[in-house]
Amino acid sequence: MRDSALLRIIRYTLAVCTILVSVLSICVYINARHEGSFAISGFYGLFQPILILTSFLLFIYWVIRLSPMAIIPLLAIILNWGFISSSYQLPLSRKTISKTGKISFHLATYNVQGFKIGNQRAMTVDVVSDFMEEKKVDVLCLQEVDFDSTYTIDSIAKAFHKRMPYYTYALSPKPGFHLMVMSRFPIIRSMHFHFGQEGNQAMQTDLVIEGDTIRLFNFHLQTTNFNQTKFEIVPENWLWNIHGEAKKSTTVYNILQHNYQKRTVQADFIRKQIAATTYPILSCGDMNSIPSSYTYFQMKGPLKDGFKTAGRGYEYTLLGLYRLYRVDYIFHSKDFDGYSYQSYKLRYSDHKPVVMGVTFK
Repeated sequence: MRDSALLRIIRYTLAVCTILVSVLSICVYINARHEGSFAISGFYGLFQPILILTSFLLFIYWVIRLSPMAIIPLLAIILNWGFISSSYQLPLSRKTISKTGKISFHLATYNVQGFKIGNQRAMTVDVVSDFMEEKKVDVLCLQEVDFDSTYTIDSIAKAFHKRMPYYTYALSPKPGFHLMVMSRFPIIRSMHFHFGQEGNQAMQTDLVIEGDTIRLFNFHLQTTNFNQTKFEIVPENWLWNIHGEAKKSTTVYNILQHNYQKRTVQADFIRKQIAATTYPILSCGDMNSIPSSYTYFQMKGPLKDGFKTAGRGYEYTLLGLYRLYRVDYIFHSKDFDGYSYQSYKLRYSDHKPVVMGVTFK
């Protein structure tokens, strides 16, 4: 019995969707390793979780139909595996480590969004400090630090002084984009790198741990500005203002692509600083980029992703955009082992703090 015309149309549509999703996956896979190959990939990344789910559903559909078309979505899944494994790790039992002959400590990174939640900076700082004390954090990297004449940088550092008496900071030309590093271990030198006048920057800090020098990178890369530029997918007036809506769509796309290009330049610069380092390395911060991007691969380089080292279950760090994206990271060189990795849902920022337990060999 021949299929109806409707079924043939549906099957044809699904075949086209299958090919389209796979082509996009190939483009992003190539662009992640060879920046600039396909400009659209900077925009595509925002929708990658949806397209991965679509690939799974299409794969199941074609397998049920015993169709060779199943190979195409399977290819898309394989090419997206880096993103999948960087967002989900099997919830197995945590690592057990021997601390004999090793130094163990906790490292954390947190984009604090200016300590401005509720317009009570001092209170927010104290709560975040209590949280880091509770988690026994020994080295803390903060991004988007803000201060004023009443509550200064020194006041912020004092709130964390009990556990982390040493601190350094990098002032940004843009208010609210300062960086800070606080540490239980002595800080012997620190320098920072500005990325233009937009506020984003990185800092390089050397710590002394039991007589050994550790180099710590704290970074905050260019934002996507997606929340500032997004618009309704189907606006009410789309029918009689198609030109206006198309213009807004183009504007959003151009902003996302422009910021994507800025992040790649910043990532390339930090990669060179890491490559020139002979000390054991810890690198953490807000990358504003997902784990399948060129920026991620550049920033990670020869380092290990802490979530893959010691994380469990599903991980995201951005509370917006439907909680689909991990944009805050902790990387480490082979001189360290990770034994715990977790982010926490606090209400004091639009990012989650990430805390990692490491041992220094």
